[in-house]
Amino acid sequence: VTAEDGRVYERSAILKHFDAKKRGRKSERKLPIKSPVTNEPIGCRLFDAVQTKNLIRILIDSGNIDDELADNWKEKECKKMELEKLMKDAEAGDKDATYELGSLYQHGERGLSKDQTLAHKWYQKSADHGNIVGMGIAGGQLMRGIGVKQDHGYGVSLVSMAAGEGHDLSCFELGLCFNRGMYGLPINKSQAIHWLKKGFSDDCRYKNASAPEKDRSLLLLQTLQPNSESIQSNSEANSEFDSESDAVSDAVSEFDAVSDAV
Repeated sequence: VTAEDGRVYERSAILKHFDAKKRGRKSERKLPIKSPVTNEPIGCRLFDAVQTKNLIRILIDSGNIDDELADNWKEKECKKMELEKLMKDAEAGDKDATYELGSLYQHGERGLSKDQTLAHKWYQKSADHGNIVGMGIAGGQLMRGIGVKQDHGYGVSLVSMAAGEGHDLSCFELGLCFNRGMYGLPINKSQAIHWLKKGFSDDCRYKNASAPEKDRSLLLLQTLQPNSESIQSNSEANSEFDSESDAVSDAVSEFDAVSDAV
């Protein structure tokens, strides 16, 4: 792409430059972003470098560019086309494409800068179109005010619906909330146990909770109901979960710290 300084950059590289400046020290955020080449103030608009791309394609087709460089270029072009198709499908309302685009913005992947506002926008659209995992994540963002104005009621509603449909992370969210009485929910140990157990059960068809999240949830369940033998055996059968569950006392401290911070 061509930036406002007239120079050609890899899109992902110049976006990372802009993002780093926006996330710098408070005193630096007020200063204009500068070009990485000229060191002069630069706007954030980007333009397709059509002439440069066409020249590179001609050189590749004529065999004047090293095979490895040509392959790298073709691979990047292919990934760009895939991303453009994903965005087009998301705009059209595809529930899986909207979820995937939300995930890309949340984690800053495939050349996109991290943007929690855009992440929530697309997770919410995926929820509106029936994506259960997107529904649970959008609900969690609403509960905490991540990328969107905090809304406990609507957030808990989305998380509850996703948990009811079998999303493990949403079940763990509800278990935590009922245990601590958070986001407008009352303290209810029996409900906390119910949702934590469901999160580990085969009833959960949509599993995307991370290993640390599973660890913390199991430790909480074992605290609330020490004789959870069936849950313990299920966790032992899960190799991903096992790899994270060595230091129980440290994990308990981490769980409490995360809960208090929330």
